[in-house]
Amino acid sequence: MVLDAELAEIIGNLRVLGSDIADVEVKNASGGIPKSLRETLSAFSNTSGGVIILGLDESRGFLAAGLRDPARLAADLGSMCSSEMEPAIRPLIRIHQFDSG
Repeated sequence: MVLDAELAEIIGNLRVLGSDIADVEVKNASGGIPKSLRETLSAFSNTSGGVIILGLDESRGFLAAGLRDPARLAADLGSMCSSEMEPAIRPLIRIHQFDSG
């Protein structure tokens, strides 16, 4: 489980490196669930797992992209994992408030 302090450390590392790392994938998701998320879920499911962070914009240095309805996005992600992935995935989904800095 990723805690707030761990999330801040992960994002700080991403900002220093300037790119995703092997077990962390960032998706903007300001327009909803990205189509590329299925591929990431599948890849993580077939390896040792990973962390997906929705709501950061990699092209702007991993600044917060802003999500209109995080609860809905979390529900949509859960639904995708259980109904659109074979076998179904049971991820831990958490909503974190995070600043843009």
